[in-house]
Amino acid sequence: MELTSPALSRTTYLETVRRFFAIYSALEERLEPHLPALDRVGLEWAARRKTAWLRRDLQALGDVHEECLSTVAPERVPRLETLPAALGCCYVLEGATLGGQVIGRHVRQQLALGPENGASFFASYGALVPQKWQAFCVSLERGLSESPARAEAIAAAEATFGLFLEQFGDASLPTREAQCHD
Repeated sequence: MELTSPALSRTTYLETVRRFFAIYSALEERLEPHLPALDRVGLEWAARRKTAWLRRDLQALGDVHEECLSTVAPERVPRLETLPAALGCCYVLEGATLGGQVIGRHVRQQLALGPENGASFFASYGALVPQKWQAFCVSLERGLSESPARAEAIAAAEATFGLFLEQFGDASLPTREAQCHD
């Protein structure tokens, strides 16, 4: 990803937000059945979802044709059949909010985009990012107190990282322009 490049363009940024939207949509759909269990370990995942921010960013950037966005093939999305697997996936998604702070500052500087006009995803929780991360870690420990659960979470985290690498490593992924003709 070129999000911290001094040569970051609005076009590259928009395509990146589109890909994030596709990935997060697919993963959040897989996490949906685990919401009650995630709540039981104190995670409150429904309040941590990112697709609404991504959708808002796409709209702010003038990309209102959600039906034309690329999607992730269902067989590529980690299965997340257990709470430990769901927590492993959440680890990757919540960890990305930490890096999002650095990216958000660069996007604001390079493209003059902030939470109000196309970069709310990278602003995420704003000043609350450190506290949200600490609360997440407490929930993670609560949900992964046994070694087998930790191993399962690690495998799911690796699969989730793999999905990101796959989706961002393939320059031939279709863009909105390739899928829709306005």
